[in-house]
Amino acid sequence: MTTIQIISLVVVLAIAAALIGFVRGRVLKEKYVWLWLFLDFLALIFVLWPQALYAMSRVLGFDVPSNLVFFTVIAVLVVVEIHQAITVSRLEEERRRLAEEIAYLRHDVDALRR
Repeated sequence: MTTIQIISLVVVLAIAAALIGFVRGRVLKEKYVWLWLFLDFLALIFVLWPQALYAMSRVLGFDVPSNLVFFTVIAVLVVVEIHQAITVSRLEEERRRLAEEIAYLRHDVDALRR
């Protein structure tokens, strides 16, 4: 095993441990961690068996395996960003709706007090 593989293995295992720690500490919800654990597992496979990365890059038409890695990382981050934008939009709409509901309820309470 080369030095870069050992370093990569340590990083992959540290990321997995951090993700599990985030879920256990209720910092990250379980439904969001599955994608990251899957990607971490995929990275672990490529660290332990780099020939799989070379084979996959050849099959998909990438000249250099690192180009496949960069492309995949960028694609995943774009999808995650779109998901986050959708989630934020929903939460903003929910916040607006709740603020309106609170305003109506306060108005009703003020009317009853008079």
